[in-house]
Amino acid sequence: MIWIELFIVLLFIFLGSKMGGIGIGYAGGARVVVLTLIFGFKDGKTLNVSHF
Repeated sequence: MIWIELFIVLLFIFLGSKMGGIGIGYAGGARVVVLTLIFGFKDGKTLNVSHF
């Protein structure tokens, strides 16, 4: 399973680099969608950190 995940991550990095510019952001978002919807991964939670 880890090899499939690694392949997907590298695939979307490659596609994003070919698109250039904002395409790398779109590819990153698409990667998150694929990993969460198809593979059922939990999305990351934002940190609630106070700087004061």
